[in-house]
Amino acid sequence: MCFDEKLVLVKENKTWEEALDHCRSLGAVDTNDPNSPYRNHRYDLATLITTDDHTYARERAQQATTDEVWTGLYNLAGEWLWVGGEQMQYENIPSCPTNGFCGVLEKSVHLSQRIFPHLVHAPVLLAQAFLKNTSPRINMRSWCNGELRNSSSTKPGSGEKELIIKSRSLELLNDMLVKVSYTSTVYHINTGDLVTFQFENHEAVFAIAIKQPHVPVLYDMGTDISSQVTIATKTFLRYEQLKVLLDSIRKFYSNIKVIVADDSFEPEHITGENIQHYIMPPAQGWFAGRNLAVSQVTTKYFLWVDDDFLFTEKTKIEKLVEVMEAVPELDVVGGSVKKNQFYFSLIYEEGEETEGGCLYRKSNKKLHSVPGYPQCFLASGVVNFFLARTDAVQRVGFDPKLQRLAHSEFFMDGLGYLLVATCGDVSIDHQHVARSARYRKFRSPRKDDSEFKLQLHFFKNHLKCIKYG
Repeated sequence: MCFDEKLVLVKENKTWEEALDHCRSLGAVDTNDPNSPYRNHRYDLATLITTDDHTYARERAQQATTDEVWTGLYNLAGEWLWVGGEQMQYENIPSCPTNGFCGVLEKSVHLSQRIFPHLVHAPVLLAQAFLKNTSPRINMRSWCNGELRNSSSTKPGSGEKELIIKSRSLELLNDMLVKVSYTSTVYHINTGDLVTFQFENHEAVFAIAIKQPHVPVLYDMGTDISSQVTIATKTFLRYEQLKVLLDSIRKFYSNIKVIVADDSFEPEHITGENIQHYIMPPAQGWFAGRNLAVSQVTTKYFLWVDDDFLFTEKTKIEKLVEVMEAVPELDVVGGSVKKNQFYFSLIYEEGEETEGGCLYRKSNKKLHSVPGYPQCFLASGVVNFFLARTDAVQRVGFDPKLQRLAHSEFFMDGLGYLLVATCGDVSIDHQHVARSARYRKFRSPRKDDSEFKLQLHFFKNHLKCIKYG
């Protein structure tokens, strides 16, 4: 028996080896390989696995001139095999001698348990075809440091960089592919590999990400806003404004924790329930104070405010928390300050390795709205009034080299790490208080401050240009 899409009985008496060669010569495509003249054969001796296979084969075998016909079952070194590589599913079949082949189908029973020497002649029954011109064959290869393994059985190449799976049954082939796994053999917390998948004349290359899973960080959300959010601020020579801010917070949020980082020259003691006042060395700067304040936050979120802001009825922290909880991918959500919803977008263009890239900041440039919250839009950076995920901001941090001119720079460092949005329906007010001469001396940037910031960008961020618009 050979097989194409249906069984074909060849009424010629042949040995098993002659029958195999005859089947594979039918419809064969010549190759340039002289050692494999029938490598691209369409037919093969029949493989009978299911009950339907046997029933159909016996029906065709009734036309044979002998009581038996050859099938693709043979014995090699004591093991039963099908010529197409399918797994043997029969039990209690005796071993064949090394000089004989079993594998005849009798007209009256399923598979003969008799031993037939391979020189005995029997009719050949031809059967179903291979896919196109050859047995389906899958070749997979890892180009870096990975092992490819099939969990269902031991295949040639299993546990190696290259794995070859070959079967005449597409169903079996697909089943084996589902069970192929990749294991990296070299430890790395964040890398990748490329795997080449080859089938006949088709080839595909796909990437595999190799990452060490993170240990989760969970927070007790409690029952109210005070267990979910900490308010953080930084002050310098503005105790009068700071006290007004604290009074306004207590008017709307009586129990929420407030963290104050203070680098004033003559620190004043700030008292009050749930107020943590951290004294820094004098004039350490804006970002150093932010780092200190945020490092002490123990809640899931923190709300950043300037020390001269003023809470009002429209300062609804709960609304910002609602957005962050509904869209867990968000890391920062900004509001508006005195009806000013300041936001911007950042565009980074990578340049040559020797020159560096360019960074463009475009003010009032926003992206699409946040799903479910049409009043909120994605952006790259927001105003100094924002709610943020504590662990996300702690990973990015604030560069303490930036002491005076610093805000957008935090979002520049977070580009690609922080997902930012702006919501105009939550706002905070701004105090109108005259600034002291001493404060103005430190508040107003000098020319060398601006030059230093640009130099820092060019060096740290490997930029050749920064453009604002």
